[in-house]
Amino acid sequence: MTSGSPEQGPLNREGRAFARFSFEDIEVFQIFEGSISRELDAAFFSNVSAETVETVLQANGFPPGRIPNSYTVTIARIGGSLVMFDAGLGEHGRPKSGQLLANMKAAGLDPSGLSAIVVTHFHPDHIFGLMTANDEQVYPDLPIYVPAAEYDFWTRSDAIPRQRQALAERIRRTLPQWSNSVRYENDAEILPGLTAVASHGHSAGHTSVLLSSGAAQICVTGDVTNIPPFNMHHPQWYLAADDDPQQAASTRERMLDWAASDGVICTGYHWGMPGIGRVVRRAAGYGLEALEMT
Repeated sequence: MTSGSPEQGPLNREGRAFARFSFEDIEVFQIFEGSISRELDAAFFSNVSAETVETVLQANGFPPGRIPNSYTVTIARIGGSLVMFDAGLGEHGRPKSGQLLANMKAAGLDPSGLSAIVVTHFHPDHIFGLMTANDEQVYPDLPIYVPAAEYDFWTRSDAIPRQRQALAERIRRTLPQWSNSVRYENDAEILPGLTAVASHGHSAGHTSVLLSSGAAQICVTGDVTNIPPFNMHHPQWYLAADDDPQQAASTRERMLDWAASDGVICTGYHWGMPGIGRVVRRAAGYGLEALEMT
């Protein structure tokens, strides 16, 4: 690990700040935003015992009794545009996360060179990097594309869960005031080569994005799954962070089956580094064959 590089950890074993990949004329940067861990508790999955989760942790070489998590932001150069997908936690996640801007610089990317930001959903680790602690915009000059179904839920719904009320309040005093936010619909072309893929469940309007150019296809899945040994290997595990666990599990099965059947390269926000690879079928559930970092 070089000075200034991320610490090595269970989801970034080489301590990489970024990884770069090319697919025909699509260039993908996987930018490490940071990582945390939390104590394993019985509520992390609602339909799986803590003992079962502990067995999976140990089988995959993770520290006992700790739930690892990390954040990897995808940035893609496609069709002459440089597009960032989600924005991390920003200053709200430091010191363990909030490393997006520093690691973009390490990858040779300047935020001023971005053409647009596409948001998959409105959970804090995906949108707090769009705003300062005082709710001011970090990217006021960029179009910020947000899923219409997600926007409508968080800004208008009366069914916000109690544990999400504070988040809803922050969303309502920021995003609706931003003239640069643009809503996109399910299945719509967001930008040339970028198509919205409805993947609701983790949040009400969670949306993945399919990048296409020629024969190349890359899907930015967002939070369809958590770390692969959990609900990629076991799609029917109900994650506490899923706002609608049953719908999220159904979406996972559909998305993972599609990705495995069609051989689509996928990125995952919580897959660690490099956070990109091919979804493959296992005897039960699915696995990730990560692409090699060079």
